[in-house]
Amino acid sequence: RDDVCVGSLCTNVHFVGATDETEDPFSAFNFDGVLGLALGEMAQGPEFSVMGLLAEGKALRQPLFSVFLSDDTVTESSEITFGDIKQEHMASPMFWQDVSRPTGYWQVQIADITIGNRRQHLCEDCQVAVDTGTSQLAGPTDVINELSRRLNVKSDCSNYHDLPMLGFVMGEHTLNLDPSDYVDKGPDGCE
Repeated sequence: RDDVCVGSLCTNVHFVGATDETEDPFSAFNFDGVLGLALGEMAQGPEFSVMGLLAEGKALRQPLFSVFLSDDTVTESSEITFGDIKQEHMASPMFWQDVSRPTGYWQVQIADITIGNRRQHLCEDCQVAVDTGTSQLAGPTDVINELSRRLNVKSDCSNYHDLPMLGFVMGEHTLNLDPSDYVDKGPDGCE
C-alpha cells in the first residue's frame, strides 16, 4: 500500500508491482505500463482501483477520465486526463453510451457493424469491450472471419487505398475507422 500520484492527484492505494517481466507480449509493441482503469467489478478490490479512489476522495473535477491515443508519437504524445475531457483532442462531438453489463469491462452494446457506412447485419446487438489496453479488434471467430471476407484486405496491400471505412453503430451514431486504423500495414504486407 502506498500513495500513487498522477501529476498532483494522489490517493493511497493497494497495488501490485513487478520488478521483472517476460518479453512476450511486451516486446511486440511500445509499452508504457498498466494502470487499471476498469470498472470496480474488475479490480482485485476497491482499495486497488486508482480511478475509483480518486473519484471517491473527491480529488477529481468530475468522476471521469479521458484518453487520447496519438497516431503520430513523433509530434504529439498520447495522454490520459483525469477528471476532465480535453476538447482539443476530440475529432467529433462527444456522446455517451451506457455500460451494458456489470462485468467490470467498459462493455457496451453495438447495433451493428458497417462497411462503407452500410449496415452489414453481421453483429446486431453485439456486446463489445472498449479497452485502452489493446489495439486489436477481436470478436467471435465467425464474425471476424466473415468481416475479414467482406473487407477483403489483400495481403500484398494492393487494395489498401480502395478499402472502405469500418464502422460500429451505437445508438444514432456510427464510429468509423479508416483503413489505417484497422489494417496492420508494414513492410511485409497487410493483415
